[in-house]
Amino acid sequence: MPEGSKFKACSVSIQQEISLPSYEHEVYNDFTEEESDKFWEEIYNDENINKLLGYADTIQNDMELECELVTNGLYCGDPSGYNDPRAKALAPNAANWRLLLQIDSNEANEMMWGDCGRLYFWIKKNDLANKQFNNSWFILQYS
Repeated sequence: MPEGSKFKACSVSIQQEISLPSYEHEVYNDFTEEESDKFWEEIYNDENINKLLGYADTIQNDMELECELVTNGLYCGDPSGYNDPRAKALAPNAANWRLLLQIDSNEANEMMWGDCGRLYFWIKKNDLANKQFNNSWFILQYS
């Protein structure tokens, strides 16, 4: 096995919690400044974030559109895929994508994705319901 392909063992605590949209989501636009301050200081938790399902805790941007474009053969490593004439027609299908799994960097276990990044696995809603995990996409984001 190649060096660096194994990680330190760690325990996992399974708990149910409310998943909130990332800080760029439009839902936060209606907050007053006071509500916004309170939310980000007292409610939102941006510590080590691993999750199965729920909203993605994005580092760079939303990924649902990227998943849809790449699935349909458009390259998203630069703006060309987003600027392709087909992108506008495909954009509504981004709503069909769901976060399957999010794995955060963890220094204690020597898992560092880029510069404190996260691994995201995405799947279409129907594929998740039908357990078609081979149709999922992986995205790495880091700062």
